[in-house]
Amino acid sequence: MILRYGFAGRWGDDLAITVAGLFFIWLGWISVIAFAVQAIRHANPGTKMRRATGILGAVATTLPWFGLALALYLAA
Repeated sequence: MILRYGFAGRWGDDLAITVAGLFFIWLGWISVIAFAVQAIRHANPGTKMRRATGILGAVATTLPWFGLALALYLAA
């Protein structure tokens, strides 16, 4: 939303715009993970699947931050 509505020129220069944009990207990612985990749990409600989806969901929430760290490392 930040980039779509004309704030692309301020991206990276204004801290508030950049943080808000990253937050909304992360929130969208978490929403997709939550939907996928719930769909998998609904398809297979067993205890092992519940544990596996919990672990996968926890790992998947951190993936964007590793990608961001890698991008910053490669840009430096």
